[in-house]
Amino acid sequence: MPYATLGSRVPGTAVHPRRLAVVSLLGLLAACGGGGDGSPTPAAQAPTLLIRSDVTGEVRGNVNVQFFFSAPVLFTGGQAELGFSLSGASKVPGSFKQLSSDTWQVTLTPSANQQGMIDLRVPPGAFTDSTGAASNTAAYEYAQPFNTIAPFAKLEFGGPVNAFGYIAAAGTFTLRFDTVLDAPLAADKIGTTAGTIGQFQKTSGTGQKDTYTFVFSPPPATFGSVTFELPKGAVTSGGIPNNRDWWNFGLATP
Repeated sequence: MPYATLGSRVPGTAVHPRRLAVVSLLGLLAACGGGGDGSPTPAAQAPTLLIRSDVTGEVRGNVNVQFFFSAPVLFTGGQAELGFSLSGASKVPGSFKQLSSDTWQVTLTPSANQQGMIDLRVPPGAFTDSTGAASNTAAYEYAQPFNTIAPFAKLEFGGPVNAFGYIAAAGTFTLRFDTVLDAPLAADKIGTTAGTIGQFQKTSGTGQKDTYTFVFSPPPATFGSVTFELPKGAVTSGGIPNNRDWWNFGLATP
């Protein structure tokens, strides 16, 4: 029997319409080179970066800064670590480490005896995607305030005084710190050169700057002065000890 060809038939033999459609599609695919859509391959893009620390608010001591990439990365410049510029702090040697396939961490120490901002900047070209095909074109920045100045306190007398402002009788003192202390101040840390201290208590709430009150009873029939002292290292804030503080008040008791 002779073979049937596309578009023709052997007399008395029908060509099924579905077969015609399949043959036509195969011919079209062959003409197009195999069925690709002809669209260009998308260009590689570098992962994005999020930078944040493990300290909320003002930094008082060491802080861990983490780098969260949207995908695994390679660091450029032939460096084993991510290149970044830094001010207001220094990097703890050997602290840069990988936490996961796309997360890294470094420990920073803020500048001593200063108050300001920690500024960290990752420049363009600092990292690429995992193939090295695309590097970051944008700079990424992280900033956080720091305060490494030693805790400081003010002492105020709220009791009776004479016309010259001298303590004239027993009254309440208020001791106000400029920061939140790591642990409450103990009553026996406050020294005095005259009189007695009693009813010492903390009056500030949790998370508030530390404030304390105590009742001072001056010695009778005294004209002169009294000194209150908070010795160095009596308290800490963020691990930073206080310097020695002292306050002088005049005495004029009947």
